[in-house]
Amino acid sequence: MTARFGPHTIGLTLNTRSNTMQLTDKQIDLIVHHFIVAAIWADVPDTEEFEGVHIEADDEARAKVRAGVVAFYAEHAALVHAALSAPGYGDACAQDFGGERRDEWPFAAFGHDLYLTTQGHGVGFWDRVELEPGSIGAKLTNACDYLEQRGKPWIFDVDFDAERGRVIFY
Repeated sequence: MTARFGPHTIGLTLNTRSNTMQLTDKQIDLIVHHFIVAAIWADVPDTEEFEGVHIEADDEARAKVRAGVVAFYAEHAALVHAALSAPGYGDACAQDFGGERRDEWPFAAFGHDLYLTTQGHGVGFWDRVELEPGSIGAKLTNACDYLEQRGKPWIFDVDFDAERGRVIFY
């Protein structure tokens, strides 16, 4: 099933048992990928040890992040759908995609914002104009609060291994 939300056309799968919309595996994978990209972009130490080191996530790291994203979605599906369907949400990702694959922009933005918000970077959901500050963005930010949500599967400590060129989520 394809649903039109705001300026985006987002394909969602209808769960006939609960009559709710579900993200596809591809959409979850996009969120996971951009969560990891944001981790590397924002938090690789700016030290000599990491100079020139290409950092990647291995299968174990991707699986941990995917489990966290799926758990976050299971607990906050209505907020996730509200963000993904907000007019203009994800449009800033156009530069990353060269203006192509518009249907992927909201999922890329969500992964990026989920990482930055859960890590307390001071940016993320709460400051997205598209998410109506004080509303959707604030609610997602509260769901990501590092101290209040400690122990939830979407809250990670993050480290980097320069020798192996890996990001580690634990």
